[in-house]
Amino acid sequence: MAKEYGGQNRRFLADVMLKNICRWLRIAGIDAMYPDCEEDSEIIAMAEKTGRILLSMDREMIFRAKKRQIQSFLVPKGDAEEQLNSIFLNYSLATHFPDFTRCPACNSSLSLKKRSELVKEQLRAIPPNTRKTSRDFWICSKCGKIYWRGGHWKRISKMMEGLKSTSSKGKT
Repeated sequence: MAKEYGGQNRRFLADVMLKNICRWLRIAGIDAMYPDCEEDSEIIAMAEKTGRILLSMDREMIFRAKKRQIQSFLVPKGDAEEQLNSIFLNYSLATHFPDFTRCPACNSSLSLKKRSELVKEQLRAIPPNTRKTSRDFWICSKCGKIYWRGGHWKRISKMMEGLKSTSSKGKT
């Protein structure tokens, strides 16, 4: 069962065209995966088997999924922010960044660690300047990737703030 935050436990399966959107959903704390396969029939079967909501920009795929009673959503064309906003509004989602964010690479949970809590192998994986200047690190429980507040943080925070405002619009 998906971990639930604030009544939100929806799980998504994004088709291969939406890999970037999938990563953004994970950063927002939402359980999202994308398949290794590219065949529509395999992706639809995976959504059905896993009980995930299928996200796609492919009208035909969405039509076929709906015929099989599989929850699905046609993501509109546009930039990542517009696409995420449409998903957040349609499903009344809320972002949980940075408290309950998921690994953008593998979708597993991240745990916040202070620099003093990291083991030597983890410290070696972090650039020397970052080791000196950063205090907080997020470690993936599955793949071991390490994240920190780097130069990309402002862009991520801006996107998440936009999604928070979208979430609040959807609740009025």
